[in-house]
Parts: sequence; structure tokens; C-alpha cells
Amino acid sequence: MAARSKRTSPASEVGTTVRAHRLACGYTLKELAARTGFSPSFLSQLERGRCSVSITSLHRIAQELGVGAAVFFPQVRANSAVTRASQRPLMAVEGSRLSYERLSGEFPRRTADLFLVTMQPGEIQDGPYRHQGEEFGMILEGTMHFHLGEDEFDLGPGDTIHFHSTTAHLWCNQTETTVRALWMTTQRLS
Repeated sequence: MAARSKRTSPASEVGTTVRAHRLACGYTLKELAARTGFSPSFLSQLERGRCSVSITSLHRIAQELGVGAAVFFPQVRANSAVTRASQRPLMAVEGSRLSYERLSGEFPRRTADLFLVTMQPGEIQDGPYRHQGEEFGMILEGTMHFHLGEDEFDLGPGDTIHFHSTTAHLWCNQTETTVRALWMTTQRLS
């Protein structure tokens, strides 16, 4: 993760966490790749902190490793309803122009996670994805290009999208300006 502020961890922390849990499960990169659908090359780059990764990808990896994806957000305090602006966990993998600030509180039986997503010009989310749950997004700034099943949309400030996550989806920023969006998923991180 890029060193933008005190709340940002180095990219190597995510990779180190993935690697530690992979080894604890006794998986080789090739075995984890087969279980997640990602390539061994992608997983190797992720473990070395050298590639972009989405929350959905981390969730899929964590699920196969038998942990909650919240392990990638160690700054999140348990049983906390309030997330202070100055203490929001930020995930931004070094070399990526995509970052997530976790806005959700942390408490038992929580059913959703909320993020402030920032996508720099030319960034493409890895995917497309299909997973359980629902997603909701509201564009705050810029224009996000969104693929949902067979459909494509350009979403601008104030536009929203809400869909079942079992529909293949992918988003990108094809413009010269930064996109910021409020994003909610019911695919729990923990």
C-alpha cells in the first residue's frame, strides 16, 4: 500500500498477510490459484505487494484461506460503531491507482461493508466478478464506466447502481479525472 498517511499500510503488509495464511493452510501458489481462480503469477505479485487488488479479490482469497478479509484491515477496532474520518482504514496497493477507505463500523452480526472508493484516470478494476450478496454504488465525483452482465453504463455524479452481485460486474475509469464513489457490499469482510 502506498505511504499516503499514517493510516496507510505498506503494500507488503497485505502480501505478507496473504502469504502467511497461505503457508499456514499448506497451499502452494499453484494450489491457491486453482482454488481462487486467480493465476499463480497474480498471487505471487500480490504477495510481493506489486499489483492492484480489489476488495472482492481479497474476499475470495480470504474465503479460500478460511479467514475473514478483515485481516487485511488490521486497524479496524472490534465493536466500534463510529469510524472517525482521521482513522478510516485505507487500502491502496502500491502501483495501483485504486484505493478503498473503509467507512463501516465493526460490530457483531453486521451485514454490510461501506467504502469510499477512489479510482484514478485509466484504472480498471480486476475482474469481472460474480459473488454472493448485493452491491450499491453512488458516484460522488467523475465518471465511472460500469459493466453489468451484458450492459454497460457511464455513471456520473449523483448516479447510483444497485444489483445482485451474482451478475458479472466490472468497473473502470476511462476518463482523465479522478472518480470517487460511495460503495456498499453485503459480501461481508469478516
